[in-house]
Amino acid sequence: MKKVILLLLAFLLVFIPVGGLASARYGIVVNVETDKIIYEPGELVRIKFTMVNKGVTPVKLVFNTTQLYDFAIFDAKNNVVFRWSQGKMFAQKVTEINIAPGEERVFEETWDQKTNAGSFVNEGNYKLQFMLTTSYDSQKDLPVIGKFNKGFTATTLFSIGSQKTSPFSDVTDPELIYYLNMLYLKGIVRGYPDGTFRPENPLTRAEAIVMILRSCGINPIRYFNPSFNDVPRNHWALDFVEEAFKRNIIKGVGPRLFAPAVFVTKGQFVVMVMRAFDFKTIESPNPFYDLKENYFGYKEIITAYNLGLSEEEFKDGLLYFYPNRILSRGEAVIILGKAVEKR
Repeated sequence: MKKVILLLLAFLLVFIPVGGLASARYGIVVNVETDKIIYEPGELVRIKFTMVNKGVTPVKLVFNTTQLYDFAIFDAKNNVVFRWSQGKMFAQKVTEINIAPGEERVFEETWDQKTNAGSFVNEGNYKLQFMLTTSYDSQKDLPVIGKFNKGFTATTLFSIGSQKTSPFSDVTDPELIYYLNMLYLKGIVRGYPDGTFRPENPLTRAEAIVMILRSCGINPIRYFNPSFNDVPRNHWALDFVEEAFKRNIIKGVGPRLFAPAVFVTKGQFVVMVMRAFDFKTIESPNPFYDLKENYFGYKEIITAYNLGLSEEEFKDGLLYFYPNRILSRGEAVIILGKAVEKR
């Protein structure tokens, strides 16, 4: 099993997009990603920065020099350990980039895991921040304060090393450590401010669907007409619940009811994962003593078992799934992590 050092810092549980934190300005959407999440010490880190014009009009970006972009690597304490532009010379010549609607530009770079001083960095977690160095948007003719335009900046996380270290003070199980690391580095899940993850705590149905959709890279549009009476327009998870309902990932618990604050069961969570990841169901014998054919997610659970996604237990020589048991945060991470691997 892969083993990595994780930040021994924790934050409130949040769910954010996979594959880098993208940003947009004037129709330009930027994103950055590395070719791996976990690297061996000394291994080359390959970086890909994409810029797409999602707007309906052309955009002209103006740069004061021939330098179009820069990137920096930050350690766990948010210190810059490497900046790409340091020591480089750029011609003092105004440079322009014209991007048509729908057009994509790609910049690729590599990092050898060394500081600007030439020494290898330590094992641990790192943040990559990539930015365009445009100083003006000539279409809007608006000056940008500072050297870098924050509207054209994207970040992502990755890890270097193979030492077995728990990411949170209350997590010791090697399997959970592995999947927590995976989802953390993908920007899907984090812990609490006190440095704990609290893996035994339950997960609500709203939290579950947000976590699952973000893991799939599904970013919902803005919804204004709720389908469920208990998920009103001002509910924090409205857009995700509506998107899941639209995609037939969820169906609710009754007429116009979703029960967002109710704790999610193991069966519900597995079915949501199977539908969100679009895993095709298969016909297979039922291995579970406590799973009946009339259960709403019968085929999805059987398929999840055959894919190796679900956790099950033997008792008195029989295999149990416990579909109606409240799911813990730790269990959810392991199931979801396995699904991400299988995708």
